[in-house]
Amino acid sequence: LPPEVFDFFVSLDIHENTTVERSESYAACQYDGGTNPWGITKGVYTLSRGRARRLLIKLSQGQAQKYPVERCIRVWISKVEDVNGSVVDERQVPLSVLSTASLPDGTSATIVANWFSGPSVLDELTPEGNVFTVTLTIEVELQNLELAAPVKLTKKAALRIEEGNEAGGRNASKASSQAAAPAKKRFSLFGGGGSSAAEKKVLPGEEEKKSSLDPSKRAEMLRRQDTHHPVFMGSWERTDEAVVAQREDMLRVMNKEFDSETDAKSVVQQLHEGLQRLQEALQAEEQKQMSAFEVNLQSARRLAGAAGVPAG
Repeated sequence: LPPEVFDFFVSLDIHENTTVERSESYAACQYDGGTNPWGITKGVYTLSRGRARRLLIKLSQGQAQKYPVERCIRVWISKVEDVNGSVVDERQVPLSVLSTASLPDGTSATIVANWFSGPSVLDELTPEGNVFTVTLTIEVELQNLELAAPVKLTKKAALRIEEGNEAGGRNASKASSQAAAPAKKRFSLFGGGGSSAAEKKVLPGEEEKKSSLDPSKRAEMLRRQDTHHPVFMGSWERTDEAVVAQREDMLRVMNKEFDSETDAKSVVQQLHEGLQRLQEALQAEEQKQMSAFEVNLQSARRLAGAAGVPAG
């Protein structure tokens, strides 16, 4: 039977559109891996205002259970808090689940969800010196388990909303003949000033951002922010189908053991009969030799009497 407590480990990565115009071009957002002025060890994501986002949620399971995630029912943002822990928005924002991919052995599953906008506080620039913590809630169903309700998991993520490299939104895509305005200077979470977008075609703070966008380093940083989420599942009972299947398995084992025992008895019986036949043959041979000995003894006595030799 499954354990009463399931261990889940939840990690998160956030990608966003490379432009304000919605497209299928997504790139990993800036993530500091725990190096930030607020002492948030699980790291802070820096997102661009007005971009469509895509969440990559990874669910891993403990060694005691191997029940793959069958499907993700829903994902939503349930709460937003500021850097002091005060709730600034409790409105639920549902996200669109794109896909759920689970490994056959049930060790992990990846859920992809779209996040286009909301809550309203996250549609605006984050005030200087502040950071918001959002609570994500995920509901999933597991294979081979009949649950009264879906498994509900939560994951907190700290983030900031900053201006992207296309300030001015859709107006940035005007005729190419118009000269591009110089990018405003700003400071990133890591310090350091901005540079001209016309010169480098990148966001300010790009050098500090490179380490968090390196695939191997980013994967290692994301592994460190796994959230352990134990879920009490209660006591389990086998379904009627499982009980029937177990009984059939036991009957097969018993029949196999009975057949083996019958075969063993048959072999012993054959050996016993063989020994009996051998004993009878030995007794017959002994009688035959004894009869021949007596005949020879009598013949010897008669010959001795005829020769005048006294019988011994």
